[in-house]
This record gives sequence, structure tokens and C-alpha cells, in this order.
Amino acid sequence: MMLDHVPTIDIAKIAAYPHDLAETLSRALGWYTPDEVAALLNRSSCSCPPAVDTSRGRAILACATQPSEWVGRLDHGTEWRLGLRLYYRLPTIVSWYLAGLTPDEVGARISMFGGSASAVRALEAAARCIANRLNDRSLPPVRGGV
Repeated sequence: MMLDHVPTIDIAKIAAYPHDLAETLSRALGWYTPDEVAALLNRSSCSCPPAVDTSRGRAILACATQPSEWVGRLDHGTEWRLGLRLYYRLPTIVSWYLAGLTPDEVGARISMFGGSASAVRALEAAARCIANRLNDRSLPPVRGGV
């Protein structure tokens, strides 16, 4: 029966999360969200703890440091908007964020005009790919993660 595979949802857990319905449901179901991934990757922001000790954080970092796990998951529209130059540099851009560079510093490295817009767009694209890979239950977990 199909209902045997539907996970139970604890309403109290949902009430504890911010009121963004999609993110709340994703968290309640145990899925990784692109926002959660981006917050952890952007080491220059204050929202990221200096030491990651949660299993979710370890899984995100393990996947982020293995580009072969996630780089091919970008949809064609996002790939087109990023451009091939940024698409091929996504693993490098992720490593710069993990090293603690700010979006402005990353932007200066990827564009002769500088600015953070391209860097933030690249981070968001990489975060979607990483979250997509971590949520793909048809594949074994990423090595080094959970």
C-alpha cells in the first residue's frame, strides 16, 4: 500500500521551524535544503559555526568536497544563466567559500568587474546541486558523510 511509505510528520517539530512552508516540510522529512547547504558553505557569514559537529553538516561538507558527486546535477536553465565559465568553476568557487572568502572576494576572482552577484549566484547553484545529491535516496550516501 502506498501509505506505508509516507513518513510521519511531527506537528510540534514543524511549529519550531521558520514559517517557510517548503523549507519546513523539507526539514520535517529530513531533506536537505539549498538554503541550509548555502549557509554552511558560506564560511564568511556569521550563520556558520566554526566547527561543524552535526551529522547533517558533516554530510554537506563531505558532498561539497567531492565535486564528482554533485557537479552534474545542475539544470540546463541555471547552467545557461551561469555560463560555461562559472559552471566549470563551481568546484573551485565552493572551495573558496569553504576557505572563508566573502562573496565580494570570490566575485573579484571570477569576474574582472568584481562584485558579489555572480559569486552568490554560483553559490546558490552549487547549494541546489549538493542538496539534490544528498536528497537522492536512490544512491548510496556520500563517502565521509553520515
